[in-house]
Amino acid sequence: PGHAADRGEEQGMQKQGLIGGDPSAGRFRGQGFTLIELMVTVSVLGIVLTVGVPSLSRMFEKQRVIDAAELLYSHLQEARLIAIARSEPVYCNIAADGSAAWSFGIGTDENCDPDEDDLTADPPPCSVTIDDGEGGDAEVVQRFTSTDHPGIELATTNASIEFDPRRGSAEAAAVTITSTGAAGYQVIAEVSALGQVRLCSPAGATHVTLYSTVSCP
Repeated sequence: PGHAADRGEEQGMQKQGLIGGDPSAGRFRGQGFTLIELMVTVSVLGIVLTVGVPSLSRMFEKQRVIDAAELLYSHLQEARLIAIARSEPVYCNIAADGSAAWSFGIGTDENCDPDEDDLTADPPPCSVTIDDGEGGDAEVVQRFTSTDHPGIELATTNASIEFDPRRGSAEAAAVTITSTGAAGYQVIAEVSALGQVRLCSPAGATHVTLYSTVSCP
């Protein structure tokens, strides 16, 4: 009986490739991929890319709109604060026709040109006077353009927004920031008659969830 058991055990080990035959058969059984497994993997990867790449593209497109909107918001606020602090009107002049080529600038000259950056030009560029840190003043161009924000269109109801120095009030205006990508995300910078600035995003497919839809044009 003992010999029979040994033979049975030996036969089992031979089947597993542990003795006799190909010694690597047992060790490498189950390693690697079959053709079917590879085909399934490639198919799944294709599905992930098909779904993921457009989502990633929309995410970047949305972020571009947010960056441009936040920049415009901060500089409109800055223009209002400068007007109040210096007791003189400050203008935010905008050169935009709804295309992807635009510029806007902040200055104390009503006729300042947001497309210009040469301080000797006529009309002059949009600029403000700041303390140079050495007891003097320096004129600094405050100009921002579409060059730094590719894929963004700008449209405005007012080519010039004036902030009054007494209360920071302004003529009501709206500047629309739109992405040129497939999603067409849209954010609107609103300036109220009181000079208050807010960002909103219209409801619908172009809505940017970071901003409210309430009373958004």
